[in-house]
Amino acid sequence: MAQTSVGFRAGYTESSATYRVTLGSFPRTVTGVMAPTYSFVIEQFFEKNAGAQVEFQLLTTGYAATDTINIGNETRFDYLKIPILSNFYLGNSGRFHIKLGPHIGYLLDARDVSRVMEGELVIPTYGQPDDRPRKVMYGLTAGVGLSKLFGKHTLQGEVRYSYEFGRPESQERIFDINFTQLEFSLAYLFRVLE
Repeated sequence: MAQTSVGFRAGYTESSATYRVTLGSFPRTVTGVMAPTYSFVIEQFFEKNAGAQVEFQLLTTGYAATDTINIGNETRFDYLKIPILSNFYLGNSGRFHIKLGPHIGYLLDARDVSRVMEGELVIPTYGQPDDRPRKVMYGLTAGVGLSKLFGKHTLQGEVRYSYEFGRPESQERIFDINFTQLEFSLAYLFRVLE
């Protein structure tokens, strides 16, 4: 039957970044950061094994560009991210699900955790007063997982991958920078409407 559930999702996200300092330069990949993530979830399940959900997620992404002895630069971006996902389910009380859709977000804070290296080949700072990073993020999110129904309660385990089309650079100090996130999470939902 069609039903609406609300709940919370919590887990860890690991981000990575790829950048090019100038047009035509070789893309460089830097280590991402791992951080907890939390969401408030509203899910609508329809009768034909399909549904939709909206989340309000606190997400930290960023990069840690370090050398071989782990000395280098680390920057973190804190976002309020809103994924709007289509859900597809296989099964009854124990279900396999696939989720796919766009996301948008707003930058709450950018901070340089450590800044050791400077130069033309290094990603510029984003946590300084004059950096003025772009506030809006947008991209695509896809996830797979398992759901288990216990009466009015649902427990979900999920893996998600997100790709960002927006980039924080607003002053053309670097040609291109792209972020991805890999999330591992558990969610608890409670049915409120049927």
